[in-house]
Amino acid sequence: MLIRTMRMNPRLRFKVIAALMTLGLTVVTTMGQVWTPISPSPTTELLNGVVYANSMFVAVGANGAIVTSADGVTWASKTSGVTKTLYAVNANASIFVAVGEGGTILTSSNGAVWAAKTSKTTSDLHGIAWSGSIFVAVGADSAVVTSPDGSAWTRRTFGTSTAINGVTWGNNKFVAVGFDDMGATVNTSPNGTTWTQQTADEPDGLLSVAWCGNAFIAVSSAFVVSKDGITWANYSPDLENFIFGITGHANRSVAVGAQGTIMSSPDDTTWTTENSNVAVNLNGVTWGNNLFVAVGEAGTILTSPVTSGIADRRQTINHQGPGMTIDNHGVGFSLFADATVTMRLYSMHGRLVRSISGMMLKGEHAISLPSGLAQGRYLVSFQAGGRTIEKPVLIVR
Repeated sequence: MLIRTMRMNPRLRFKVIAALMTLGLTVVTTMGQVWTPISPSPTTELLNGVVYANSMFVAVGANGAIVTSADGVTWASKTSGVTKTLYAVNANASIFVAVGEGGTILTSSNGAVWAAKTSKTTSDLHGIAWSGSIFVAVGADSAVVTSPDGSAWTRRTFGTSTAINGVTWGNNKFVAVGFDDMGATVNTSPNGTTWTQQTADEPDGLLSVAWCGNAFIAVSSAFVVSKDGITWANYSPDLENFIFGITGHANRSVAVGAQGTIMSSPDDTTWTTENSNVAVNLNGVTWGNNLFVAVGEAGTILTSPVTSGIADRRQTINHQGPGMTIDNHGVGFSLFADATVTMRLYSMHGRLVRSISGMMLKGEHAISLPSGLAQGRYLVSFQAGGRTIEKPVLIVR
């Protein structure tokens, strides 16, 4: 039995007892995706949550901090009008909603001008989700409030005493996760009003949850996965650090956590450790505008390109797939059969530099890189024969 006490963000100050088991899960340390810090950041405040909606990234944090970006590269600080810590942010098609300390709820139509709303609770609100028809915000002391528009809120109840850290919508239901004296708590609801308690085996409790396209994934010192929100399986690699945030895009889930931890998975059970190049706690992660964006302590903002086929980048090449090499001049590859080939080259800011797609014959091929390409790091996504390879490449002039 391992006892850990960790310095976390304000809503996660508790001693945890971690029983770490391996249940057939593979963890691989690799270069993985390349993560680039935004420098300088528009804030030095701790950032807790981030969302992409309405063609904009919005991140929130301590002392009412709010920062926004249209492209994930250029960020600006906005005035929230509050000094309370903001823990989470979400949006529908017309409004952003941020929630936080003491029941704080703020709304904005553009990410720049924010207005305070009455939440009907004084408990800290740690998470917020949108179903397509209703917002649900959850937090400490079993707090749960709902709103159809982000402005008028109604207090609800779980019927159990629990601390709720996160909530998501997927597969036609809300899933809210947290912890009590017994460990993890999970509650589900089809409408945000009537909630049903479920069972998940995670003694440390759960810190965040997301619907990642094919399954719900909840995190803390393990990855707890469910297709329906009712039956949960605990996948517990020997994690060195707690995981605080989780998101999913296409066939790739990305999790972030303490001391710069970033992990990704193509199938929700096999997790790859990625190099974040930072040592601060990362609290939230989202995707949009062809980027994953992670946020954390001291205003840390990291970006990594979203590319198709990332889920398969760990696969070795077999007789059905391509073999590939990359150097300063281009991409060389061999095909064991005629195949449709797609190659995309991305800058580390997620900008598509070159894209080629077409039918190619069995044999040896080469695709040159664009002339005049600036020195630096890039990401190559190469697809052929039903296989995808993702590799970072350093261009040196």
